[in-house]
Amino acid sequence: MALTDAGRSVLRYWGVVNSAVTARADTATLWQAITAEANRLGEPIPAQAFLGVNELRSLAVGIRQATATFNGSDSATALTAQMLGESPSARALEDQGLFPRLQISFQAEVTDLAGLATTQDYTTMMDIQPGMTVGEVRDALASDAEGMAGRYGVSFGDLAITGIVRV
Repeated sequence: MALTDAGRSVLRYWGVVNSAVTARADTATLWQAITAEANRLGEPIPAQAFLGVNELRSLAVGIRQATATFNGSDSATALTAQMLGESPSARALEDQGLFPRLQISFQAEVTDLAGLATTQDYTTMMDIQPGMTVGEVRDALASDAEGMAGRYGVSFGDLAITGIVRV
């Protein structure tokens, strides 16, 4: 997505904004988190931050809604644009059409070799093909997660998709 100058000026706060939207935080809580991050970074908040944060917040809401649509869809349902959010760092739509990719964030119940179980967040990239179904994306994620677990020396239990975006 092509961000405005205001959006680019606050891109460093994308993680804060996205987390706040995912948690359904109110505006005051979001700005407290942004202020805390700015203080941690030792940087002033840009003058056009209000406009930029609103732009990022809109993208984050789109991701949250798209993910909910994807997660609520039957496995046989064809993948649609309504199921795919847009990242602030996404390529131009023309480029996405030539080589479609998804970035999928997910939580996994992870058990390490010592038997300690935790919930952890992961992200993976996936090429998509026209006509793919929700079930095919889920199956590909499960396969990818299995490979990740092997590389990390852990085992994954339940997977929960927390974000699905075009990149």
